[in-house]
This record gives sequence, structure tokens and C-alpha cells, in this order.
Amino acid sequence: MKIEFNVVEIIKDTDIKMVRDFFNFHRTLTKSDKEHYMSYETARETLDEWLKTDNFRIVCVNDLVVGFIYYKLGGQDFAWLEDIFLKEEFRGKGYGKKIVSKFFKMLKTEGVVSCVVNVIPRNEVAIKFYIECGFNHLNMLELRVNFDPKYDKTDEIEILGHKLIKY
Repeated sequence: MKIEFNVVEIIKDTDIKMVRDFFNFHRTLTKSDKEHYMSYETARETLDEWLKTDNFRIVCVNDLVVGFIYYKLGGQDFAWLEDIFLKEEFRGKGYGKKIVSKFFKMLKTEGVVSCVVNVIPRNEVAIKFYIECGFNHLNMLELRVNFDPKYDKTDEIEILGHKLIKY
């Protein structure tokens, strides 16, 4: 299996749709109102911003576009895997783990010594996936307060002895 991370030279319709699909998948997980879903135009603006950083890559397997990776580099030789997306037809087939493994190798050759990823607690499939890829240190917790009760959820989770609500 030949995996490549291609730098985007020309923004294509499929690239914009993948960005939109990524964010809207998360909106479905949090049961957001449709008014909060990302539009095609906003996805294009997001992609334009990402491309300014030189840290957005289209992921190809055997010359076929399967998804994307967006990451950031920071101080202390640190990286954040901001977003990874695989088209639905490529999920659950081992592509993701192989792509993350190649991504880790790329980071190591650039002198990066650690990588973190944020994942919403409701995305249990992603949590399992990241753990299987080697993410095994709890780095930081992000806590939220809602000022409008319409955004409140009800699913509880216990973390470090505290009952919290999964968003």
C-alpha cells in the first residue's frame, strides 16, 4: 500500500467537501442544530486558512484520494494532529492506522518528539482509534459551561473521579 501526503496546489471541489464533511460529522455527534452545520463556502474559507500554514495534506493511498490531515507544529518540538479525515468508504479497513503511522514517521524526521490530538468525548470510535495508534498519555482536559440550556447534553462520564457530561 503506497501512502502519500500531498501538498495541495489547487483547491478542488472534493477537498472542500471533505473539510465540510469532517466538521459536519462532528456536528452530528454533538446533535447540533442544522443552523450550525458548516456550509460549502465556510469550508472553502477554512481550507484557504489551513493552506497558509503549509500543514494541510491530502492523503492518497495507491494514488487515490482517501482523506486529509491537518496538523500544527509548536514549541518544544511538539505537534498537534488537529484534524484527520478519511472518506467513509475507507474507514474500518486499516487505512487510518497506516496513515497515522506514516504521519508519525514524517514528524520524527522533522525532529518532533511528541504529538497530541483532541477528540470529543462523544466520539468513542475515534478515542479507540487514537489509543490503538499509540496515543496513551492523557495530556489535557477541556471543560465547558453552557450559558444556554439548549446546548446541554445528558450523557455522563466519569473522569478522574469526577462526573461530567459528555459533549
